[in-house]
Amino acid sequence: MATSLARKPIIPRTPKAVRGPTCIQANIKYTNDMIALRRITPTDTCDWERFIALYIESFPEKERRPIDSLEHLASACDMFKAEVIETEHGFAGFLTHWDLGEFIYGEHFAVSAQIRGGGIGGHVIDMFTSRFDKTIVLEAETATDDMSRRRLGFYARHGFIAAPYPYAQPAYSPQQKPVPMHLLSYGRQLSEEEFNAIRSKIYKTVYNIAEQ
Repeated sequence: MATSLARKPIIPRTPKAVRGPTCIQANIKYTNDMIALRRITPTDTCDWERFIALYIESFPEKERRPIDSLEHLASACDMFKAEVIETEHGFAGFLTHWDLGEFIYGEHFAVSAQIRGGGIGGHVIDMFTSRFDKTIVLEAETATDDMSRRRLGFYARHGFIAAPYPYAQPAYSPQQKPVPMHLLSYGRQLSEEEFNAIRSKIYKTVYNIAEQ
């Protein structure tokens, strides 16, 4: 999947259109009580603009869904949630995820460049996983270089385990190709039967395709 949850985003540049009073202070060590996750929709204009700006700048086109699709899902799909990460200093990032019944699927996750290194990403992941009493899965790039190995290490430190079965993020559009990934699960490794069932449901519900 073009999941953000699974990959460390490209360092974004804050666009002038959404630069405002919500400046983030660097070099702060964040704790859980300093962070909040809040659901948004396109009607939350300022929050939505910040979310979209960071989303576009954090992920290459092949790893993100079209903006009109995001708007539709956030407005009309009960299974899908777009949430902003907030601190006392304002907007700090975002997290999108799906409740697919038997499991939760994390699709995209990004933290503002100004506050990386303060531990906020780890705190957000820990807050996210503590919410649910069901299986949680997300995607991560295969370990092809130092950066992708570091991303896998980040999720491993926070309890995610890669399934030992082939997986690819389906393309978000007909012009794109599938992207090789790992499917990670929180707290335990998926059995092959679980993996196949979860992959099928993600492909069908999130990407609207049959098995690849």
